[in-house]
This record gives sequence, C-alpha cells and structure tokens, in this order.
Amino acid sequence: MKSERESVSIPFAGAGAPPDGLFAWDAPDGSGRVTLSASLIRDLGQEAIRGFLAIPRRGMEIGGLLFGNVRHESGVPLFEITAAEEVPCEHRFGPSYTLDAQDRTRLSTSLARRRRDGSPPVIGFYHSYTGREAQLDENDRELISALFPDRDFLYLLLQPQNAESCTGCFEIGKTAAAAREEIKPEETPRPLFVPEHEEEHQPARPSHNWLVPLLCILAAFAIIAGYRWWKSAPAPEPGLASLGFDAQRSGSELMLRWNGAAPALSRATRGVLAVTDGAQPSEIALTPDQLRRGSFPYRPATPDPLFHLKAYAGANLIAVDTVHVLQSPAPPPPPPPAEPAAAEVAAIPRRKVEPLISAGIRNRLTAPMAIRVNVQINKAGFVNHASSDVTEHGLRRYLANAAVKAAYHWRFTPARAPDGTPVASTSAISFEFKP
Repeated sequence: MKSERESVSIPFAGAGAPPDGLFAWDAPDGSGRVTLSASLIRDLGQEAIRGFLAIPRRGMEIGGLLFGNVRHESGVPLFEITAAEEVPCEHRFGPSYTLDAQDRTRLSTSLARRRRDGSPPVIGFYHSYTGREAQLDENDRELISALFPDRDFLYLLLQPQNAESCTGCFEIGKTAAAAREEIKPEETPRPLFVPEHEEEHQPARPSHNWLVPLLCILAAFAIIAGYRWWKSAPAPEPGLASLGFDAQRSGSELMLRWNGAAPALSRATRGVLAVTDGAQPSEIALTPDQLRRGSFPYRPATPDPLFHLKAYAGANLIAVDTVHVLQSPAPPPPPPPAEPAAAEVAAIPRRKVEPLISAGIRNRLTAPMAIRVNVQINKAGFVNHASSDVTEHGLRRYLANAAVKAAYHWRFTPARAPDGTPVASTSAISFEFKP
C-alpha cells in the first residue's frame, strides 16, 4: 500500500478558514477524498490546543473517533466526516496519548453503546502529537487494527504549534495494511486553505530521490537536539505545591487569583510573577503579604498573556503554577429554538455520564467546583445542544468543556405535552468536580 501524507492547516476563526460550509481534501495520488465542515476543523484544532496548554512544557496529547460515512466511486473511498468525539485517556504513561487497559475497556463499551443507539459509524481516528513528530506509532496502529480490522480507514494527525495555531495531516488506508506498513515521510506540505488564485499557479514539485534520506537524517538530529533541550530545561522539583492559579477578565484588566491560604505559602519569603505578554518577558516581585492575599490585578497588552507564579522560601522554590489566558473564539451561532409545544411532564434522565478528567488535572483542584450545563433535549430524548455559562479561562474553563462533552452522552425520557405526545425541552445538569 502506498501511503501518502498531505499537511493540512487547522486555523482559528478569522485566520483564513471559511466560517461555515464544507471543506474537501483530495489525496495527492487520487487514493481517496475527505469532506468535513469548517466548524469541525476549528473544533478539533482548538481541542488539540487545549490539551497542549493543559500542562507545562510539552503539553498533553488527545485523541478520539471520527464519525460519518464511507462510499466508493470507481474503487476510491470517499470519507464524509460528520462528527468527532474525544476518547478519554488517563495518561498513566505520561503526556503521550497511550490508552491503558481501563481506557480501552471504556472505549469498547462506548462503541458497543453507540452501535445499539444507531449512531453514525466510526470511519476514522484523530490524535494530537506534542513534543514529537506527528506520525502514527505502534500503539496507534495496534489499537486501530484491533478495533476496526480490514476496512478503509481515515487518520487525522494533529500537531499544535502554539496557543493559536494547529496543523495536521490525513492518512488514508486499510487498517490491517496500516498496521504492517511504515508511513513514508511527507514531502513539501500544502496548507489546508489555499486561495484559488494561488492554487492555480502552484509550481510542479520536483522529485528528488535523495530528499527522503536527507530529511530522515535532519529529523534525527532535530529529535536529539530537542530531547537534550527538554532534559536541560528547568523543571519544578517533585512535590511542589500547586496553587490553583487562574485568571478572570474584568473589563480591560485581568484579575489573577490563586489559593493564598495554601500551606506552602505560609512559609514563603518572596514570590515572582513571570509574565510573557508580547515580545519581551518580564518578572514582577511579590511580597509574602501579596502572595497570601491570593490576587493580583494586571492589564494585558496582548490577548493571550502567559503567567508563571512561583513562591520561594529563601533560595528554595516551594510552589509553582501556570495559567495561559486565551482570546475567546467567536461564539457559535445560536442553536435553533426548541419546538414551542408546552411540556406538561419534564424530561427525566435515564442514563447519566460523568466527565472524565486526568489525574494531573484533578490534582489541581483545591476545593469542590460545580459546573452547570444547559442542554436542549429532542423528542427522542437525545441531547441536541449543550453549553456552559463559564466565561473565564484556566482550570474552570477546562472543567466546563469536560462537563459539556459528558452532557452530550446523557439520555432522557422525553418531556410530554398535555396530550401525551413527546416534545423537545430544555433542562440543566449540575456536575461537581472534587479534589
């Protein structure tokens, strides 16, 4: 099987991507075609970036399933992606997305439930890569071949670059073959969204047989250099306290907040607030009283400043925490209104699903945190739309996103009109996250 890779760009709204409509991608060798909505492209890119920013240094990888349909024209598979769903990973082996036995059991149970519910079939898998090349590894191939043997299958490999951009590439092939054959390195990548006048005048790419070995050698040097840099980068000592660092917008200012009553701060002699807000990073010295006060106002110069809060006892670093404030993306269009029929009997939950968060994220909780999710329920008892009122950034936003994802998996006995017929309705679900 000849495996071709084509680099695709996953931009945010306003960065070159169409706001809505379908996007089509054709494999360079004519081996397949992929269609999906521009909004789904943005959602997957933002999901990969949230994982990238969840923990310091290399971030946390995520993965999930792609749903839709596959049809064939003249023997060529045509993939139509209609939805995606993250597959939770406890990250027991580190930041890489590697499912352990419990993760796989949950995935198998979820797939069996979806088949019973008549959900769209799984046609692909997506996976973000941080701190390493975006390339299928043995764990990816083994997992997909075990769950989806001998069928046309689509892979979407994502690679977040920074807080605002994410790139990716598609792979098309049969899962059994993909488990046996090595993915060949890509040549010059092409961005996902190319203006028509540029695409028409793209020069033909020369074929150089010596290019692939040279790229492999350069990649090896880059990996070695990156590993040495990663090993030499300063890292917090084991056991350092987390401070529940967060940020909340108030007009043009940010109010930085942390747990001033944390035991580690009772013995702190000084603090440092390291700020990356534009080209030049800066440091703000904090007194012990300011540390224990638990808040600090800051007027940002850019829409996505990065803050590192450090506390010292003498020369020893005793606590550290990080928050990255992101510019809020454009809000999605409002969902269609629910059917106007008045409900006499409210919808009743018949299957509840709790949010899944990793142990590393749960360790940042210093007190129980409640998240309210508003849901729209259709006449069949499925959740058509879920949203949260959380607007601030940081840990609370991360938990709100997890709660919204869980709410989509709830099932209800639908509400009833006075004449007994099922009707659409709205409800609210409260999730509580505990340390």
